[in-house]
Amino acid sequence: MKRVFPKIPVAAIPTENRMCKGKGSVPVWVAKVKEGQILYEISGISLGNAKKFKK
Repeated sequence: MKRVFPKIPVAAIPTENRMCKGKGSVPVWVAKVKEGQILYEISGISLGNAKKFKK
């Protein structure tokens, strides 16, 4: 299993700013996840508890 770490910044530019005034702050970091990649595995608990954990 591979570790997933958020390393891509998503900049937020306020709508009232004009173009060419910088990139803005970075409130969110994201990670690219390929289709079919396993993020986590759960074992040893009931299906109901696993669904609660998923939320």
